[in-house]
Amino acid sequence: MAPSMVVVCPDLLPMLLESAVAPYREPAVQCLHLVEELRARGWQLSFVTPVSGAREPSTVSSRLGPVRVWGRDAAGTWWSRLRHARRLYGALRDTPGDLVLRCDAPGELPRTAWPVGRPQVQLLAGERVPQRHWARGDTAILRGARLVMVPSTTFRARLRSPARAQVLPPAFPVPAPPRRERRAVAWVGPLRRDSGSDVFLDLADAFPDTPFQLCAQSGGDAAYAARVQARCRTLANVALALDAPYPHVVESLGAARFLVSTARGGDLAARSVLAWLHGAVVVSLVSDPDALLRERGLGWHAVDPHALFVAVQRGLQNDDACALVRERARRYAEEAFDVRRVAERFERRVAPLLRA
Repeated sequence: MAPSMVVVCPDLLPMLLESAVAPYREPAVQCLHLVEELRARGWQLSFVTPVSGAREPSTVSSRLGPVRVWGRDAAGTWWSRLRHARRLYGALRDTPGDLVLRCDAPGELPRTAWPVGRPQVQLLAGERVPQRHWARGDTAILRGARLVMVPSTTFRARLRSPARAQVLPPAFPVPAPPRRERRAVAWVGPLRRDSGSDVFLDLADAFPDTPFQLCAQSGGDAAYAARVQARCRTLANVALALDAPYPHVVESLGAARFLVSTARGGDLAARSVLAWLHGAVVVSLVSDPDALLRERGLGWHAVDPHALFVAVQRGLQNDDACALVRERARRYAEEAFDVRRVAERFERRVAPLLRA
């Protein structure tokens, strides 16, 4: 009998419905390719997801399975999160499945948790973990989960109780070989004060003859987002794509020579894997999970903004150096992040839970 699973992912609904305007969200993208491959392997899938605004609970059909949907209050107060938690666990009780895969962010729910009668697996993306959890430990991360899957060993080492966490890298289908000629510099990420988008715009100002592509996801800081948008309008070589859909992000990386990563304290991000697969050289400021850039040579690591400037300048002037890094990174990504291999690893990890 084929195994069955309930998937909880707040941002996944537009992608399940194949909406052309579904914005790029890293946790949803990582979850999407994994569940697509599991569905192809015979898994029976159901989905549980909240949506913003007032909406009565309902079930809609998608290409991968039924989706239980309800309206969610604006998060912020303890009571609003408690109402959300009650609706979530009520939906989980009503949705059959041998396993529950949680792709929502830790800390979105209050400490109160209700059992759902099935093993829960928490799949974490580096962008999804609030920074406060690094300081106070992993109580909220591990609550209610029999197994926690993290994107890298760097991530796992930050947990106070790493024994319950296992590494499951981001999963992506391997695309066709990328085109060779490219000059653009890309940035992908959320518009937050700690995301480093100001550093990217400083870089664009320093290279006025090079096209820069800013693919940003809007967040809760409207004033900061407005300031970034205003500055983009003053830079003729910067193209801003706000809340761009997933295909647009992939197209931007396929046309870029570099993906500049400026997030401090981030972990192995889906956008870096996409860049490796689509032929963009990753140039990272400070962050280097698992030392993939420095030790494996999958990109260039900069310790400060000046070193970032020097790395981009060198890459724009040296096609051979970029080609060498590009080929090495793509070979590694095809081996480590191929969705078929990651799905096999996922099945091995959860097999003891299904037997129990």
